[in-house]
Amino acid sequence: MTFADIISIGVVQLHYTENATYEDRQNNLVFWAKLFNAETWEEFKALANGIPAIEEVGNLMLILNTTDQEREILEGQRRYREQMASQYTAGYTDCEEKLNPVISNLSTQISGLNRQNSDLNKKNSDLSQKNSDLNNLLQKYRDKYGDI
Repeated sequence: MTFADIISIGVVQLHYTENATYEDRQNNLVFWAKLFNAETWEEFKALANGIPAIEEVGNLMLILNTTDQEREILEGQRRYREQMASQYTAGYTDCEEKLNPVISNLSTQISGLNRQNSDLNKKNSDLSQKNSDLNNLLQKYRDKYGDI
């Protein structure tokens, strides 16, 4: 038995994960390929989310590969994104609180206008019928007595 019989080497092409077999997916090769192919820290963190060992390795890689100043810049960027997201949520909530009564009031007004429109349509229909009846009477009068 030679050493070559014991060992095998597999190659994963990181950019062709869509061609992975079912077995590759089951063995998490696609996950690892995406992890190694991550181009941004955010992409790496998203993939590692919920896997403490990978998160820890990622944090260690960050510490080893960046200066204190670079880490502070990255942390500042992360905090900025979080603040923007929370400000968006707060603004949305404030807007909802302020506009829900206005929307409710407008909905009530629209309902009232719809009822008025319905009433006016009925009255219009009644008036059209009366107009038709009067025209019929006028025509009978003209037929009997001639034009005035």
